Amino acid sequence: MEYSFIGGTDDLDFNSDIGFSLNERTYTTQISMDKNHYHHHYELLYVYRNSRILEIGGEQYALNENCIALIPPLLPHKTLPGEKFPQSRMLINFRHDFIENINSILKVNLFSCFDTQQPIISLAPFMNDFQYILSAIKTDASGEKTDMNIAKLKIHICDLLLLLVAHSSQQNQYENDCYKILKYIEKNFNKKITLEHLEEHFHFSKYTISRKLNSFANTSLPKYLNSIRVIHARKFLEENDRILDIVEKCGFSSQSDFNRVFKAETGQTPLEYKKNFFESITEIDRSATQ
Repeated sequence: MEYSFIGGTDDLDFNSDIGFSLNERTYTTQISMDKNHYHHHYELLYVYRNSRILEIGGEQYALNENCIALIPPLLPHKTLPGEKFPQSRMLINFRHDFIENINSILKVNLFSCFDTQQPIISLAPFMNDFQYILSAIKTDASGEKTDMNIAKLKIHICDLLLLLVAHSSQQNQYENDCYKILKYIEKNFNKKITLEHLEEHFHFSKYTISRKLNSFANTSLPKYLNSIRVIHARKFLEENDRILDIVEKCGFSSQSDFNRVFKAETGQTPLEYKKNFFESITEIDRSATQ
């Protein structure tokens, strides 16, 4: 097995025999790959200055500063043009058999961090630990390719994957908690829902719930609840329900509250929305009969 240490290739071929590669580069001009590429290597792409856009498996992701992308083997990917320069990144590639002898004796599957549906991980929660391990990897990779240095490199790669596995597990649980909160709000939109109510139901503090909503859905409880209520209110208006009935069905405190929220969300009052909707239906019917 070949080893390409610091200054190694960043253009691995599908049939490459390189077991490990570490490549660090700063870009000062626009970069973009014409087509996707894939290989037998696991890939860790760490950006530590500005950001890049990645296309992974047909989906586009923003790889922001101090984030890392986890790309499993044989998954097509490419870099798209970014906006800010310079862009600095570190690319680590390794084959499955590079650490498989270590992975096979562990109870934790080191490769499981590559199975997540979200391939971008923020390093902020564990940046100090990450930097410590990355420094060790760079030290190992900058030395001679002796059996001792290769053994230390393998161990430190395993350390890094263990860190990412632990964080991926926490992130998956975090996302699952956020999803449950959002689904609960969507199901109970017609009830009076407060942070105190959610605190009692989910056994998280109201501050934790507020933080989860802000970070996961980029919204607050009142804003998300209002948007869900307006979605249902539009449906009821299109079914020609009475305004007062919709106020009750959607959990608004009063008709004036309904009017205010609905106009803020749609730019129209409920009556204006209802009038415009039925006028458009009439116009469609008229056109169809001509």
